[in-house]
Amino acid sequence: MMGTVQMTWEDEENNRQVALTAEYSVASDSLTIRSITPTQVSFLCPTSGDVLRTVRVWTDKGRELLARAFRGSDQFDVLLTELAEQAGLTAQA
Repeated sequence: MMGTVQMTWEDEENNRQVALTAEYSVASDSLTIRSITPTQVSFLCPTSGDVLRTVRVWTDKGRELLARAFRGSDQFDVLLTELAEQAGLTAQA
């Protein structure tokens, strides 16, 4: 079974919110994140937290960099764990 989830990653360290789509698959006893596709980035004011501007992610390189940063964040582990728990499975990155 394959699935897709849309979410927003709160990248507080870099004062931004990244909207992304994660595609995953469920096998007999595991869940695997197949791809992470960032779609837009909202830059936040470091003091107020208000959105200063929002841009779409158009380039492959931009998507690669943001996806790599997300995979290295704690939020990726949270996503993986939550999806696996919902499916009653173990997770594999």
